[in-house]
Parts: sequence; structure tokens; C-alpha cells
Amino acid sequence: MSDDNVMCYVARKPGSPGFCAVLIDDGKFPKEDAKTIAGWIRQGRTLERVPLEVAQSGMDEFLAARKAAK
Repeated sequence: MSDDNVMCYVARKPGSPGFCAVLIDDGKFPKEDAKTIAGWIRQGRTLERVPLEVAQSGMDEFLAARKAAK
């Protein structure tokens, strides 16, 4: 599978830029993935399904903002 076809579930933390969590949707561990996503929902995160490159840039944005806040 090329990186162009890799999809990810991502979580946004309200009030924060980018994505605070990323889960690659490869279908290998569906029960574990469902538990992780359910946990994000319980934490009040907003979920999206995006391509890998979007997930990476969103995580970079979140980490940069977090580092700048320190």
C-alpha cells in the first residue's frame, strides 16, 4: 500500500490547533482501534478520517503549538 492510499483517524482537541492523536487505519486490529476511537469520543475529541499526509501535518501543527506554549 502506498502512502497515497493510507487513511488515518485523527482527533482534534477543542481549542487546540492540529490533531492531538492519530491512528493509522490499516484494518489489522479492528477491536483495538475501535476501543481507541471510543476513548477519544469519551474525552470529547472531534474525529475525522484523513489521508496520512494530512494526519502528519496536523500532528506537526499540534506539537509545534504545544512546544511554543512552554
